Amino acid sequence: QNSIERHGDDRYDAALTEQFLETFEESKTQVDNLFSTLKEIGRTEMEQFAGITETSLRQLGGDTDLFLALGVSPDSKIYPAQHSLQTSMLALAIGSRFGLDKRNLVQLGIGCLAHDAGMMEVDQELIACKSPLDPMRFLEITRHPTATFDKMCNVQQLAGASRLVAYQM
Repeated sequence: QNSIERHGDDRYDAALTEQFLETFEESKTQVDNLFSTLKEIGRTEMEQFAGITETSLRQLGGDTDLFLALGVSPDSKIYPAQHSLQTSMLALAIGSRFGLDKRNLVQLGIGCLAHDAGMMEVDQELIACKSPLDPMRFLEITRHPTATFDKMCNVQQLAGASRLVAYQM
């Protein structure tokens, strides 16, 4: 919370900050659960991705500065869920600035939320590795977009644009 104390020359509204932080934590948990479900049973419902994206859009409209402050905070204890949520938040802010309509923003947000779902298939030791990876180990990590795309094909009612965004990430 210290990293999001300032709001231009004014402090963020304390109650709104608390609400945003609470929603951020809930969304992070939801994304983590969605990824776990995708890994375990190979599919999930699109409505859950859409719900997280809709919540993000409401927050973006409520206080863009505070929303972006949460989107760029680097502390990521829940990987890839927090990274995916923050990627989605930043993409929504950029997309809204470029004038995307709500339908396209939701598709963009969902694709960004899902973009690292394939990382659940990667050996967690590789993800946590601090040293440079040899070419074979690096190749394993670079396969995660294909795994993400394959998993997203099993998500009912998911727009093709969301799948494409997830794959291209």
